[in-house]
Amino acid sequence: MPKVHTDPTVRVSNGEILNRPPRTERGAKMNNYRQAMGSTMLSLVAALVLSGCANPGQQDDSSTAPSTAATSSFENTQSGNGSSSAGNGSEAQSYSWGLPASDTSVAGNDGPAYAALQNGCAEGQAYLDAVTPDGYGFRSPLNVVLFAAGLKLCTGDVAGAGQLYAYGTQRYGLSGLPEGKPECELYKSVRSVLEQQPRTAFPCPGGLPPENIVGPAGLVDDPLTMDFDESQPTDTPTPTEDPGTPTTATETSSSESPAESTEPTQSLPDTSGQVSPTL
Repeated sequence: MPKVHTDPTVRVSNGEILNRPPRTERGAKMNNYRQAMGSTMLSLVAALVLSGCANPGQQDDSSTAPSTAATSSFENTQSGNGSSSAGNGSEAQSYSWGLPASDTSVAGNDGPAYAALQNGCAEGQAYLDAVTPDGYGFRSPLNVVLFAAGLKLCTGDVAGAGQLYAYGTQRYGLSGLPEGKPECELYKSVRSVLEQQPRTAFPCPGGLPPENIVGPAGLVDDPLTMDFDESQPTDTPTPTEDPGTPTTATETSSSESPAESTEPTQSLPDTSGQVSPTL
């Protein structure tokens, strides 16, 4: 197939170029082409060099950026949820102290006490101190113990909270904890931290609340004194009788007879056969 020339200055006849330009003119055109291509390549190289210098030390973020999945954690101190962290391929979860929102308009001091503890440990302790002289005013003695255990956990005293919880549940049981009420939410949060399980694992049993322990003399036991029962009267020592002066071993018994005299007796002469003289 004959070559097709697009140059209008070149005339072709029967496949032959009739007016071929001189060799010097063709060489000049080739040199111009090479110079143009060289300038273009230099411009491209310069642009690449400048782009590399603009971001020195830049590395691939995908290979050097630390993974956030290994250090991600979540914690909601207002709902008592757990915090989880993963490391070395294993996942550990812990449950920290917290109280969710609840109905604080219930009767008794349970609602205000719950709201105070939600606001912080110091405010919760101040509220408990204020109601202690009046007998607490909670709806059951169990609720008082749970609140005190929550205060312990709020300040980080897990051992003290465990002692209070064990004492309160053994003495009063777990009845009287209705779902959705402050005492129920308090119970779930306390047990969640002590046993390191989610709050949802501890449904409230409901039922009638336990009553205060009242002794025969009408005295009421303080639910927060674990080592003393105020409902029982204190024992008063009975006065002992005066034993008198003790008898010594040297004293002699009054029943002993006096010792007989050892002095000799003088005998009188027998005058029964004699006749008295007549005067």
